Amino acid sequence: MKWEVKISGDEFDLRKLADSALNEDLRVSERDGQYYLESKRFESMATHEEVIAAASEKLKILTGIARRLFGCRTPLDIASIAEVLEDGKRKYFVSLNVIAHVRATLSGKKQRSDGTVEVVKPADEVSGLKNLAFRDGRVAEVLGLLYKITTLRGEQEQYIWICLYIIDEIIKKDVGGSKKIAGKGWAKTKSIKLFTWTAQSYRHSKEHTKPPPNPMDLEEAQELIEMISGKWLDWKQK
Repeated sequence: MKWEVKISGDEFDLRKLADSALNEDLRVSERDGQYYLESKRFESMATHEEVIAAASEKLKILTGIARRLFGCRTPLDIASIAEVLEDGKRKYFVSLNVIAHVRATLSGKKQRSDGTVEVVKPADEVSGLKNLAFRDGRVAEVLGLLYKITTLRGEQEQYIWICLYIIDEIIKKDVGGSKKIAGKGWAKTKSIKLFTWTAQSYRHSKEHTKPPPNPMDLEEAQELIEMISGKWLDWKQK
């Protein structure tokens, strides 16, 4: 079987690894600005769970290599996994545990158009999200990043900002930009702009991206992106 493992991390580290002469069992490739983990061993694996387990172990090794050689501070991680079918189409996979966890984080109460409130049970939507993630690589990637954020601790603030920034960029590309997000009522334009400016100062060197005078704090940023993500996922399902 042919598998495609998209990975995330600091772009500088990923580019350096892609330029390195690694062997056929452990290498990083770059295509259209995206980075992929490649291994001959993936071809013998029958399930995405096997690929996730194997890729996770290999990324630990690559993170160690990048830390030793390039001073890497952002752990490399799986962004999404896809089975490449014979016709070239891709079937995306995300762990059900990840989907359930993310849905529990984003779900809660929904207000109907008549003003009444509907209590949403996360389990009610797990199946729908699973099927959507299999069809849509962007959904699979956002779910994986949202889950990753919950595993990071306070001292890893920069990595959380980077994950939030990537989620925001994925959603913007999917809906057509920040104006469309604001137009759908998912968030205010002012908040989106402040988040982007603040997040860019974490994603890039502060020598190149000066932080705003009154930057958004991390808690507010997480609330904003989780709100946008939840509305985006609802919109995608509809």
